[in-house]
Amino acid sequence: MSSPSTTEAGPGEQGDRGRSGRGGRLGGVAGLLNRIPFWWVVCLLAAAIHSWTHAHAMNPDGLAYLDMATEALRDGPANLVNGLWSPALPALIGVAISILQPSPPAEFPLVHGVIFASYFFALISFTYFLKSWLAEGKDGSTPAQPSYETPLGFSVFLWFTIEFIGLKPVGPDLLMAGVVFLAAGLCCRIQSEGSGWKRFAALGAALGLGYYAKAPMFPLGMALLAMLFVWPPSRNFSRRKLLLAVGVFLAVSAPLIVFMSGRVGRFSLGQSGELNYAWHVNGLRQMAWTGNDGGALGTPVHPPRTILEKPLVLEFADPVKGTYPLWYDPSYWYEGAKTRISLSEQSRTLATNAVSYWWASQLQFILIGGALALLALGGLRRPAADRGRMGMILVGWAAAACVLFALIHVEFRYVAAFFVPAWIVVYRRLGGDAESASRSAVLLCVSLMLTVQVASTLPGLAAAALARSRGKTQPGYIQVAEGLRAAGVKQGDRLATAGLALDAYYARYNGSRVIAHLLVPDAGQSLSADDWSRVKQTLARIGVTALVARQRPAGALPGDWRDLPAAGGDRYSVMRIPAAGSAPK
Repeated sequence: MSSPSTTEAGPGEQGDRGRSGRGGRLGGVAGLLNRIPFWWVVCLLAAAIHSWTHAHAMNPDGLAYLDMATEALRDGPANLVNGLWSPALPALIGVAISILQPSPPAEFPLVHGVIFASYFFALISFTYFLKSWLAEGKDGSTPAQPSYETPLGFSVFLWFTIEFIGLKPVGPDLLMAGVVFLAAGLCCRIQSEGSGWKRFAALGAALGLGYYAKAPMFPLGMALLAMLFVWPPSRNFSRRKLLLAVGVFLAVSAPLIVFMSGRVGRFSLGQSGELNYAWHVNGLRQMAWTGNDGGALGTPVHPPRTILEKPLVLEFADPVKGTYPLWYDPSYWYEGAKTRISLSEQSRTLATNAVSYWWASQLQFILIGGALALLALGGLRRPAADRGRMGMILVGWAAAACVLFALIHVEFRYVAAFFVPAWIVVYRRLGGDAESASRSAVLLCVSLMLTVQVASTLPGLAAAALARSRGKTQPGYIQVAEGLRAAGVKQGDRLATAGLALDAYYARYNGSRVIAHLLVPDAGQSLSADDWSRVKQTLARIGVTALVARQRPAGALPGDWRDLPAAGGDRYSVMRIPAAGSAPK
């Protein structure tokens, strides 16, 4: 229910526009803060600065998505079906690459352009949700919305999407956020009297497309539909029409389920949940699993191949594609892994993830403080019949997301999108008996504090981006790639790494692949000259042209290595591998 209007003009209000002097100026500020176009400018400007600053940033997951996009363009869309990675983001990246045909230096910035487009989609979806939510909160024919709910909503959106999800990591979290906001907005619309079949169908389609963005959206989509069915948000809500939403959701999801099941050989929604459970709950080795853990969690069907026992060298060139095959499709290398349900392991995981949520709550002190202030000022607002049910469903959806991820692994960016509508619902319910001016002051204060917190980092980010654009700094992966070229590494060459290569972005830039690992000995151990000789011969036999190390392994012979330009504080070195049968250099 709407709170009584204050002297500050909300959207569509005219009361302060004719005033002059101090009161008129205050009315103008209030009117600006309550205008959606103003917040669009703020949100897009902040996102653009972040995207520009991090244009060359990359992460292991992002490299896999980029490789999937490239393979889909080269060999067909079947390459978008992957046991771990969802298809929506690489499909969008592939479309962008096919249209713009970027050069190697422009590839990572292009990917971040796609991430910025995902943010724009999330902003559009959130605007739809907020309009739907504010319309739901109106009391009968009263035209005014609760004062400062618009700035509160957009500042919460801005803060969670920038600070918790972010535009630096390359991943589908912003796409998923857009689906969450769109679904929340449709939920607000379908509870109205006379809501048509199209809105229910749209809800099902939105949740189904969310599954293509990120696999956990399938169980979370089912959870939302189940809550709507069990606890209808209004007396006029039609369960019969909701069944249409369920049908559309399953129909949209079905193609991906069919392709995924065919790929695995059994019914499967994807192997993301299984793999993450094995890694984070059961403690299965997360990289280069060779089955040497006693078989407690299964036996790998096709592990990385051991081509040298001492020192240990693994090879994984085929049949998986990608710049770094081990992370391009982990489900292939982990076929044969078995998850186990252990009360002690599950309890330990829940405790660890509870700590993650606790730290995330500490970062939300502004919102928590504002909520406590409203509670102290006016307690809980008691909505009229049916008024609060949809809000509680959205809060329940956020709780379901938190529980789902708490069972396996928590990074707050996974659930941040669900917190945005949940906080907006909570603030609607608080301060019901407070004076209108006091409640408005709290909402305005919270909005400004969140916005200022985001804005405070923008000048430094913009300065860093400007310095890079003027050529004063060069991304680390480009420095390493240029160093490799100077050392004779060419496009199409095979590389090996001393240690794992999750950060081998230089290989993508250079057009080469990492296809082998030298497992670096533990601290205090070193390789002998004979060890290095065997390593070179072994790598030469599989066509490796260079061995790259972030830090030279202990015992490395100085004359064999060439230091590469400094890259973000990391020291990279390269050892050329003579071709098999050639005289050693």
